[in-house]
Amino acid sequence: MSPFMANLIVENMYTQLDAHGNQHLLFKAIVDHSYDESAALWEEDQHHQQKTTKGWTLVVKWKDGSISWERLSDLKESLPIEVADYAIASNLCKEPAFSWWVENVVKRRKKMIGAASTKYIKSTHHISLEIPKTVKRALEIDTENGNQLWQDAISKEMEAVRVAFKILDHSKQPPPGYQ
Repeated sequence: MSPFMANLIVENMYTQLDAHGNQHLLFKAIVDHSYDESAALWEEDQHHQQKTTKGWTLVVKWKDGSISWERLSDLKESLPIEVADYAIASNLCKEPAFSWWVENVVKRRKKMIGAASTKYIKSTHHISLEIPKTVKRALEIDTENGNQLWQDAISKEMEAVRVAFKILDHSKQPPPGYQ
């Protein structure tokens, strides 16, 4: 094995681990679930419902093609929106392990999307000048104003950021960790 190939393998390994040796997998989908009654915490009280996720595991498919069983408590913390969407799609929202937090996650997501949408709408103008959202609109503004100010600004920006890109031939693969 060449030293170059060994370096690529080590680099690939380092891109998959953090400083503590934890592997970070990219999530693709939740594909199944399981409930183990013997592992569940039972505390039946008509006035107080125990907020727990014990006994629940979900099957996660990762972007690298692997599949694993993960505890609901872990996934709820790291992928709350995806788990909430799965719970809704699988009609698990009424289950005690899901009912106490799924609705809250959905509400928070709607608030965040609403806030982002509002900010986007409000930031279309700055000091009475329209800030274009697309290149097409920037060129239309130039045509309306009879100049090339936006076109020149776009060209200048593209030249400045081009150094950050290495254009590969179609036959070459990007190095590990790059797209």
